Amino acid sequence: MPKITLFSILLFAFSYCASAQPLFSPVSPATSGVHFENKLVESPLQNIITYEYFYNGGGVAIADFDNNGLMDLY
Repeated sequence: MPKITLFSILLFAFSYCASAQPLFSPVSPATSGVHFENKLVESPLQNIITYEYFYNGGGVAIADFDNNGLMDLY
């Protein structure tokens, strides 16, 4: 009986995830006004061996942090 219950829960979870709509959609730089490309140039001093997080990329946050009605990009 426990195996059937676990299977039912997993089946429900996977079917729910598969049918969920995406939370985000791509926006072109022409529409957003943000033209950014995270270019990484490897060198003997800057690489995955000397800096473990080299390929992790940069974080971006967009929200109205100062409550002025405009979105802030950090």
